[in-house]
Amino acid sequence: MPVMKLLPIAGLALFSVLLSPVQPMPAAAQTAISQDVEIDLEMAGLERAISRNDHAAVLGHIEALRRLDPSLDAGELRFFEARAAWSLDQVDRAHDALTRFLAGADRESALYQEALHLMLDVRPAKAAADEEARRREAAAREEARRREEEARRREEEARRREEALRREQAAREEALRRDQAAREEARLRAEEAERQRALAAQAAAAARPDVPDWIGLGRDRCVLMVASRRTVGEARTFVRGMAGELADAARIFESGNGWFAVAVAAVRRDDAPAELARLGRQYGIPSDSFCSATDRFVREVFPDEAAPVPADYVATHRVYSQQSGYLNLRSGPGNDRPVIMRMDNGTEVVMVSDSVRGWVRILTADGQQGWAYSRYLEEL
Repeated sequence: MPVMKLLPIAGLALFSVLLSPVQPMPAAAQTAISQDVEIDLEMAGLERAISRNDHAAVLGHIEALRRLDPSLDAGELRFFEARAAWSLDQVDRAHDALTRFLAGADRESALYQEALHLMLDVRPAKAAADEEARRREAAAREEARRREEEARRREEEARRREEALRREQAAREEALRRDQAAREEARLRAEEAERQRALAAQAAAAARPDVPDWIGLGRDRCVLMVASRRTVGEARTFVRGMAGELADAARIFESGNGWFAVAVAAVRRDDAPAELARLGRQYGIPSDSFCSATDRFVREVFPDEAAPVPADYVATHRVYSQQSGYLNLRSGPGNDRPVIMRMDNGTEVVMVSDSVRGWVRILTADGQQGWAYSRYLEEL
């Protein structure tokens, strides 16, 4: 093993290697460099690097020496490693090498004193580097925490959006279901109302066997229609203003569109023009009277359904239905009774009977009398 000692060169202690006496080598080994020679070469390279202030080369030779002989990892090598590392701004490595060197160095040596002065520079730099490392670590932890919170926030936001979409979808499905149910209920009610109107018309026709049925006339026949009014009261008012004989012959029919037709005769279509002309000359019927089919009539409103309007008529209640905006006037107390007419909100009426299961008989200003649900009537 070579023996090292320090030689002063340019104020620094450098390595000088004293080689052991050369021993004869076997012929087979003379073609390869021995480990001792490799160590000597690295030592020579280290001295050259130190003299040239080639700090990177210094560190390279020191690492090579440690690989060749781990026992060399002590003493002056630590000092030169610290100085080279410090020059290359490798603060942690410089501090570690100086600490190890000072722990075992001769306190009287020149390198020891130089190492102390070097430590005075390295220590605050190490403290600053450690503080910066702690700051960066804290910043990294804070950034990781912020990203984690942001991820949780986005996940929660996505969950809320998904939940909102589910609620919105459920609301749409519920609205669709309710709309379908309402449509079905309206259809059933319309069918029931139509059935009730048909039954009422049949019953009325049966009670008046001497009056021919003008609903459902064949294609070759029609009725002479002299007026069409929005309400049955307006239709009756028109009839009361007609000439006596013609008023007696007039009949009122409810159409599918909700209007009320006033007809005075049923004739063959071929005879209609002449009959209209005759009635115009004789009774002065409106010039726009015409021959109408009856397939759109839903029922006949018979004269005995009318009620006289008293001279001292004073409305006591008015219709108010917040849900539908109108109230049906029916022929009897109950939703199963035929609808006579529809009364819009604000229609003023007189209550002429006591309540029957919540239903009261009322009289409208145009003389129509029927039953309405008292819940949707408010006092004036």
